Amino acid sequence: MKDEAANVFLEISPHSVLATSIRECYELTNQQQQSPLILLTLKRKEDEQITLITSLAQFTTSSQVWQQYFHTRQILPMKNHAEYFDNFPLYKFHLSLCWYE
Repeated sequence: MKDEAANVFLEISPHSVLATSIRECYELTNQQQQSPLILLTLKRKEDEQITLITSLAQFTTSSQVWQQYFHTRQILPMKNHAEYFDNFPLYKFHLSLCWYE
C-alpha cells in the first residue's frame, strides 16, 4: 500500500470487519487526498445480492478504477482517419419494420 499500487480493496468476509483498518492504514501510508475504494461482499443483516450488486456498481462507477485502467493502456494515435471510414457502406440503410403490433 505504501507505493500506491493498490487503491481498491475487496473484503470477502461475512461482515465488514477490516474496512476501518484498511482505511486507517491507507491514510497513514499514503499522502493522497483520495480515500481508498473498499468493496464489501456481505453485510450482516442485509440482503447478499443487493450488497454484492452495490459493490459492483461502486466498482464500475469509480473514477479511481477508470483512471488506473486508462493509465495502463497504450492508445496509439491514428495517422490516417480516412482509412477507418472507407469501410462504411455508401448506401442508405433499408428501413423496414421488424415488429408488428
